[in-house]
Amino acid sequence: MFTQLVSSVDSLRAHNKEVGIILFAYSELPPELTYSLEMMGVRIWSLPSYETKISQLCPNGWQFISQYPLLHKFLNFTEISSLNPDQVLLLDCDTYFQGDVGKLFDTYSGADLVAREEVG
Repeated sequence: MFTQLVSSVDSLRAHNKEVGIILFAYSELPPELTYSLEMMGVRIWSLPSYETKISQLCPNGWQFISQYPLLHKFLNFTEISSLNPDQVLLLDCDTYFQGDVGKLFDTYSGADLVAREEVG
């Protein structure tokens, strides 16, 4: 997963060196990964463990819910909102860029929400 993440950020940076990138990390990252990401201009936002975050939101039944590994996609909205961004692009660590991500922001600047279904 870490190799995918570095490759994804590297592909984004190959086409756009300015756009802000924030990684929401639900576990401690290895120091060499942290260093690599920071060198590419990634801000790392450390959060409690996935299980801790789920248990805070759902005290009853968190043990069962925390077994579903995809909820992290929906757990960062409070943190994102606190940044008061104009636009946000939420990505998985295996997203690779073939061009400038800024074109997406320009193309969809008037939309309130643009989404794509989960592949598979």
